[in-house]
Amino acid sequence: MDKVCLVICAEGFSSLIKQANSNGNLTGVRIARGAPGLSHLFFADDSLIFCKASRREADQLRRILEVYRKASGQLINMEKSSVFFSRNMGRRQQEEVLSELRGMQQVSQSRYLGLPLVIGRSKRQVFEFIRQKTITRLKGWKEKMLSPAGKEVLLKAVIMALPTYAMSSCLLPKVLCKEICSEMAKYWWGQKEKESKVHWLSCSKMSEVKAVGGAGV
Repeated sequence: MDKVCLVICAEGFSSLIKQANSNGNLTGVRIARGAPGLSHLFFADDSLIFCKASRREADQLRRILEVYRKASGQLINMEKSSVFFSRNMGRRQQEEVLSELRGMQQVSQSRYLGLPLVIGRSKRQVFEFIRQKTITRLKGWKEKMLSPAGKEVLLKAVIMALPTYAMSSCLLPKVLCKEICSEMAKYWWGQKEKESKVHWLSCSKMSEVKAVGGAGV
């Protein structure tokens, strides 16, 4: 019953946004010329709303949230809500919008469901968290004196799985992929922290299937 009520409330919230969009009170975003405008996206308990960064539209959005709060009885937590601005927005205009939204905080970069919300020109910097996760996991294994078979299992089952989710939606930079492979090679040929060994096989050879002499990594 609770799930049914939530769905009905979400439909009402969606209708309020669509009505404001139809009346010209809110302006959605278009990904290309001639494409339909996108005003909002709902996922589970989260909502993404797109509009122009103006005092008028910010005030309209706040009014919609207030109507939804009174109709549904759900409290809108403004402190846990975030605002993203495009790069061409001036600081004064950003402050005007934030003052109208009364409590919402501006964020420049964040992740949602494990993926970055905003991807700029520097993909290398945006997806740096994957490399950092790789290094953290590898450092945790440095003292575990595993056999080559144990290292192989950990590399294939854990490290190779770290970027899989991001790669299902985004193309990772080649530089980042090479750096991750380099960290894997250091762990494979080394034993302890700051200990380096000779790499008897290149990364390209290690990545080949076992049938032709590689390790399948």
